[in-house]
Amino acid sequence: MKFTSTLLISTLALCSLAQTPEKCDCKDMPKFSLKATDGKTYTPESMTKGATVVVLLKAGCPHNPISAPELNKLKKQLTDKVMFVAVTDLDPSKVKAYAKELKLDFPLIADPEKRLMKGFGGSHSLDIAVLCPHDKKVAKLFDGYDQKTIAEIFTMLPSHGGPKLTPHLSAFSKKKVSGCGF
Repeated sequence: MKFTSTLLISTLALCSLAQTPEKCDCKDMPKFSLKATDGKTYTPESMTKGATVVVLLKAGCPHNPISAPELNKLKKQLTDKVMFVAVTDLDPSKVKAYAKELKLDFPLIADPEKRLMKGFGGSHSLDIAVLCPHDKKVAKLFDGYDQKTIAEIFTMLPSHGGPKLTPHLSAFSKKKVSGCGF
């Protein structure tokens, strides 16, 4: 009887936790106001209105053009219910040409001083951050990506203001992909 009561209480506690947004004990977001290729200015407030995934791209890294098709697939799978943007260390005058060269299907934010890239905790091209709108923080930063990383991102999204989606993992590399340091 005591075991059954304890199990019931534990189950109820877990169910109540599943209903509330996950609070982050994570890295604070840096203060910024930066332009992107879509003409918009991005700020911490605009990037934490809902679920947001951010890819960091070191300009000129040879891994970026190879990964761009997979990143476009990730954006498509996340749907319009998840903000998906990339940040690069290029000057704003060069960022549109670079986005066009990579054939990106999402906005690319110019961060020439790398304040945002480093502020998210990134150190390499293709690092991916998931932002938390509840706490206005970086919920998690992934060092590069692979199928396991993509699956974890999709698992995290509902706790961070996003929809429950099922990834098609075969669209992504099984081996960890990471780029040049910055």
